[in-house]
Amino acid sequence: MKKTVLYFLIVGILFAVAGCHKKQVQEKPSDLIPKKVIVNVIAECYLIESYIQVLTDTFERCHIPPFLYKEMFNRYGITRPQFISSINYYLGDEDQAEKLLTEASVIVAAKHKEYAKADSAALAESLRIEVEKMQASQ
Repeated sequence: MKKTVLYFLIVGILFAVAGCHKKQVQEKPSDLIPKKVIVNVIAECYLIESYIQVLTDTFERCHIPPFLYKEMFNRYGITRPQFISSINYYLGDEDQAEKLLTEASVIVAAKHKEYAKADSAALAESLRIEVEKMQASQ
């Protein structure tokens, strides 16, 4: 269920940004980010935005996102203008954009599973520690 919602959310955002044109003739940027890299960047952007949504402190919501995006751009060796021009280029073709977002949603779903496993393991460990504490106190 979550995968389906995630997929439609990403595809919806893509189409909203891409517009109604099947193909827009867009000049290929000289510093175009390769497809394999841009898919990972799109997936990470979604994860960053998901993280931002759970922040409750207004200060954190304002000051953490720029740091997270800057860190991501540095890790991939790209710049913000390069990212924007590459996204505009890839979103100019609806079919290509849909493929990119489908690939990104697969990565996001895998990350969510990974995080869920880590959360489950951490919960199990903390429960084990609590049981040991209770047994020790008896």
